[in-house]
Amino acid sequence: MSNILMVIDLPWCNDCRRYFVSRSALEQHLDYSPAHRPVYHCEPCSKDFSSAQGLEQHQSKSIKHLRRVWNYVCEPCRLGYNRLEGLEDHKEKIHHWCKLHDRFFGNDNNLRQVRQS
Repeated sequence: MSNILMVIDLPWCNDCRRYFVSRSALEQHLDYSPAHRPVYHCEPCSKDFSSAQGLEQHQSKSIKHLRRVWNYVCEPCRLGYNRLEGLEDHKEKIHHWCKLHDRFFGNDNNLRQVRQS
C-alpha cells in the first residue's frame, strides 16, 4: 500500500476548522453561523447580545442604564425624570401610587379610599 497525499483545494473556515464544497457555502456559513456573529457586549451588565438592536433595546429599558441618564426612573414603565416631584406626580396620576404608603393601587378609586382613611 502506498502513502497517498491528497491536497484539498476547498474553501476552509479556520475558526471552525472545517472545509466547504464551495466559496458560496463558506460565505453562507460565515453569514449565518452563530459562531461568526458579532457580539454586542454591555459592559456594566456583563451581558452579550447578538445584534446592535438588542443591545440598544436593553440599554433603553434597563434601570441600570436609565439611571445614568435620569435622576429618577419610574420602575413600572421605565420613564425617566430629572426631578423627584415629576416622578411622584407621574406615579400618582398614571399608576395610582400613594406617597404616604409608598404603594401602588389598582385604580384611582382604591387610591382615594386609602387617602380618606
